[in-house]
Amino acid sequence: MRSKLILSVALIAAVLSLLFHVPVFSDEQPSGETMTVPLGEFEIKVPESAELKRTIVTMPHSLHFFDYNCMECHHMWDGESEIESCATSGCHDMTAPEEGSPTDITYYKNAYHTLCINCHKTQKAKRVKMAAYMKKGETLPSAGPTSCVACHPK
Repeated sequence: MRSKLILSVALIAAVLSLLFHVPVFSDEQPSGETMTVPLGEFEIKVPESAELKRTIVTMPHSLHFFDYNCMECHHMWDGESEIESCATSGCHDMTAPEEGSPTDITYYKNAYHTLCINCHKTQKAKRVKMAAYMKKGETLPSAGPTSCVACHPK
């Protein structure tokens, strides 16, 4: 099953590359005229001043890229410039919520937890509805983790 997913992602990337002249598997540095998309996994960076209480999250970008619009996660991106870390100054770089506002979205932890976990919970709810219409032997797509240790392994 996993090999079929990897093959499907590679095939879709190749087709997109041919159709839109986007070198998605390129090792070359972007020239400004091309767009490269990371298809592997990467660590979600936190502000340098943050005191980590759990392990860093490794995010499988390739499992999200073909199903979602880039702007759903990269909401401050202008669509042309290089995408910067959410922990970059002025985005989600607050390392602790201000007194009296524990849900401040500029706090990097709240930003990720609100976006990622809520999306995964929504996908999980959709899976329950899909199950009623599935044929015997079909499997449901993954909804993504919602528990602490699923994202922050020990």
